[in-house]
Amino acid sequence: MNELLKLPYEIQIVLVAGYLAYKLTTAARKVEHKTEDFLLQVLVFGTLGRAFAYVVTKLAVMSGYPAPTAVVDTDYKSVLVTGILAILGSVTFAFLWRRYLDSAIKKAMSAMN
Repeated sequence: MNELLKLPYEIQIVLVAGYLAYKLTTAARKVEHKTEDFLLQVLVFGTLGRAFAYVVTKLAVMSGYPAPTAVVDTDYKSVLVTGILAILGSVTFAFLWRRYLDSAIKKAMSAMN
């Protein structure tokens, strides 16, 4: 666990956001994933959440809000905002996946054999 806490904030944000989204997509489903599948799903959801945070931040800056300092500078306020936005984005995408996209993808895959 100490090794994870030593990772850069950007990676920690992606992993936490992705894990929460993964848990949402698999909650109350008796699904077992291989370690590789689990990690890839966490990374995909986390990356989507981080991309959402990036887009929201850019839109806010274009609307006149001050730009947050880079996460590399360890400005904890911007780390917190980035983390919250990434979690919101990944959990929202996970909800959409579970509610709509999962069944639509399965139907499309079945139709294509």
